[in-house]
Formats: sequence, structure tokens, C-alpha cells
Amino acid sequence: MPFFFLSPRVPRESSARHTIEVPMRIDKFLKNSRLIKRRTIAKEACEQDRIFINGKAKTGSEVKVGDISLIQFGNAQIKAKVLVLSEHSTKEAAASMYEIVE
Repeated sequence: MPFFFLSPRVPRESSARHTIEVPMRIDKFLKNSRLIKRRTIAKEACEQDRIFINGKAKTGSEVKVGDISLIQFGNAQIKAKVLVLSEHSTKEAAASMYEIVE
């Protein structure tokens, strides 16, 4: 049997290790933060100008820490401030990626 089958299991890294400092595409952020369930839905919302970043609507925009995003769901709106950018997040960690404003 090859040796790699006998190696001990390495624990997964915590989501805190996956935080990044560079800007992230808005559709990916919305999916990772679980503000929108799927990335394709987030991308469609961006294309339909239902997502605004700091007051501007632009498909393929990037967000960075401190940006304010406005998400329009029909008649409802959510305004969220970006606190953390993370490549991967658990359900519990996703809520800490943003703060609801107003």
C-alpha cells in the first residue's frame, strides 16, 4: 500500500486563514457571505443593476473592506458594509463578513 494512504489526516484550516486583502468580485463576495445563495444569481443581480457598491452599479465590480453594498430584492433593500473578504467561509463565519447598515 502506498505511504500516502497511511499518513495522518490533516485538520482543515480555519476560515480566518482564508481572509484576503485584495479586492474580490461582488458576485463572489455575495455568495461567500451568503447574502445571496448562488453566485450565478448574484451575477444576474449585478447584470440587472440591482447591486450597488458605494452608490454605483457596475457588472463585475470588485469590493474591498469598508465598501457599502446596496442589494435590491424586489421592494426590499439590504445595505451591508464589507468587514472581511474571505475565499471560503463556513455558515457561522459568513455572517461576520458584513454588517447590516440602516
